Amino acid sequence: MTEDNVVNICLCPSCQSMTTMKQIVEDTFFCKLCKEQFKQFKNGKLIYVPLAVSETVEKFKKQLEEMQEDNDQTDLDFDIEFEPEFDPED
Repeated sequence: MTEDNVVNICLCPSCQSMTTMKQIVEDTFFCKLCKEQFKQFKNGKLIYVPLAVSETVEKFKKQLEEMQEDNDQTDLDFDIEFEPEFDPED
């Protein structure tokens, strides 16, 4: 089976319907049903984050990085995780 025959569907975080996401540009997509826009993240699985949330997180991350440049004593080495890892022992 070639990749041309594969249809990727997902649960839209906005309208909660099973749908396909249509690519707008590089990593920006929209739901074909509700037309909400999302940024796609690939971290072992595909995650669609509403575009407004994604832009706010990126802006905040940039501000923190600028603060770190201004104050060399602050250690802000971090990654942003939208979904925490599951620990079955908890």
